[in-house]
Amino acid sequence: MSFLSYIAADIPIPASTLLWPLSIGGEDIYTEKQYVAEVVPDLKELDELSEFLKQLAENAGEVEVWRIWQGVEYRPVIRTKEISVNSLTVEDLRELEAKDVANETTTSYGIPVQYRIIVVT
Repeated sequence: MSFLSYIAADIPIPASTLLWPLSIGGEDIYTEKQYVAEVVPDLKELDELSEFLKQLAENAGEVEVWRIWQGVEYRPVIRTKEISVNSLTVEDLRELEAKDVANETTTSYGIPVQYRIIVVT
């Protein structure tokens, strides 16, 4: 089990030092987008990531940014926040990265939570 932050889009995601390849179809990947890439976990580069996401959203129409805990037993609850490309800030990304998805659950049944920001044009 581990944290994972990834982005997803309907167009190929350009190569970047901010991203690592990620195979779609993993049991914890719930996006319906065709292309995914893991975000390199370096909070010092959030300015660069924000600009990358804005450009990708301009080209794709929308981009998803996810924060998940891999290896959960049950299908998670997905909490979504939609942000326009012009309103996306580094603070939005910092807040997403700070989510404690390893320990957050809903209800007494312990259903895990995943977080997603949808950046739209």
